[in-house]
Amino acid sequence: MLKTTPLPEERSPALAPYWLSARADIVALLAQLQAARFVATCHIVGGFLHADARIAAVMADVDALVLDAASEFEHDILLAAPAITAVGFLDGVKIQFSGAVRGRADTAAGVGVRLTLPTEALRLQRRVHQRVKPPRSRPLECVVRRDANVPLPQRLPVLDISVGGVALLGQAREGFNVEQRLADCRVDLGMDGLITSDLLVRHADRADGTGRWRYGCTFAGIDDTALEILCTYVERTAQRQRAARVDEG
Repeated sequence: MLKTTPLPEERSPALAPYWLSARADIVALLAQLQAARFVATCHIVGGFLHADARIAAVMADVDALVLDAASEFEHDILLAAPAITAVGFLDGVKIQFSGAVRGRADTAAGVGVRLTLPTEALRLQRRVHQRVKPPRSRPLECVVRRDANVPLPQRLPVLDISVGGVALLGQAREGFNVEQRLADCRVDLGMDGLITSDLLVRHADRADGTGRWRYGCTFAGIDDTALEILCTYVERTAQRQRAARVDEG
């Protein structure tokens, strides 16, 4: 499963939809953070120290951002840094942006640290994933080997899938347990490619109107290549389904 941590995120295909690059969007986000008195943990590029700070001013007209450190000591840490990556959370959404340090700047509270205006910003809520049902014309199966010593894998129908996980339909005899890890599971996404990842069983519920079970699983230890394949499949399938609804309407 994709994890949310207080550390800076690295660029990856899975995170591409969450990066803002339009200047107007970035300025609006920074202004929102300033109004909310958002506290960011500022990670120092090339160093091990970090400091907490708030946004003191967003000066879009001169491409600058001013941070107000939580203490004089933290102010000195930020001022001595070549660049800063700020990370924090607002209403459960992870925010991240970076800028080069350009010296001191006067603020209402005293003296702040001036940065270049970020050229991109991350706004990430990992729990929200677009989830799609495979079309009936192109059903998906997940190849699951419950135990590495079992020679014959099971093929379970995929009920829905996202970049975060997959829901599988199994017989009662499967008996997967919540928090059980299923190693090297494979889903063939047709023209988009084949993905392989461990699955971690998060939910096990009886499927409505059947004697079968619905297993909600998250991907565990999935790599960037598989995530890129998943993103492509989910977006392509969602577009087709939206187009079909428009045609029906």
